[in-house]
Order: sequence, then C-alpha cells, then structure tokens
Amino acid sequence: MKLYRAYSGYMANAPISVIVVAKNEEDAWRLATGKFEAENNKYGSADVELLCDNLRKEYVSELDEG
Repeated sequence: MKLYRAYSGYMANAPISVIVVAKNEEDAWRLATGKFEAENNKYGSADVELLCDNLRKEYVSELDEG
C-alpha cells in the first residue's frame, strides 16, 4: 500500500486535503474524490500526490507551514 495526499480547492488561504492509503494513484483519486463530494460538492475533484510508496518502511513528511 502507498500513502497519498489529495488536494481539492482552497478554503481561505489553506488547501483542502485528505490523506489516503491505497494501492495506486487511481484508487487514491477515487477515494479522495468520494470524500470531497460527501463533505461538500464544490470540492469534487482531486490532485493526488504520492507521499510514500512503501508503508512497510518508516516515513516522515517534509515540514508543512500551510
């Protein structure tokens, strides 16, 4: 399994995003889009970013100030 962050739109100055664990980018996009649509229809599409390609290893993200 892989770790992804999916972004969809902005609220104020911060992006709307979710963290997704999925087999591939297509599944991550599908899961994230479903979540965005369930929460608020105007955030229905997603841009997906791979964070970690092997969750069996240790992982720490970059610093995020936003």
